[in-house]
Amino acid sequence: MKVAFDLHGVIDTYPDIICPMITLLYKMGNKICVVSGPGEFLIREQLQKIDFFNKCPEVSRFIPIYSVVEFLINSGVHTWKDKNGDVWADDQNWWDSKAKICQKEKVDYIIDDSEKYKSAFELIDCKFIHIDELI
Repeated sequence: MKVAFDLHGVIDTYPDIICPMITLLYKMGNKICVVSGPGEFLIREQLQKIDFFNKCPEVSRFIPIYSVVEFLINSGVHTWKDKNGDVWADDQNWWDSKAKICQKEKVDYIIDDSEKYKSAFELIDCKFIHIDELI
């Protein structure tokens, strides 16, 4: 089984719950990944800031990170930067992106805090779990 976790609103908000869960799932033989909005470098930097790599040492060395921004750019979707330098796309492409990433990467479950992504998962073989269902 492959399980994806969102960074913002999941890993960074509930590290004391999520890191032991990630570690347990990994030790049980499951694959773990992060699927989040920013570029991979920024995601890694933000994971470092919340001490994720020390809290989940068995997993963190091997964990793949999938970026919504990089996926959209690589897919040829029109993107733009706001005044803060953050990359965005139109709502339809943005909210469908995590489902497309999960389908491409063969993710079985994703845990996320934004229900706006949920409807896109109804069309693929990946279960969307809202973080409120876990805590």
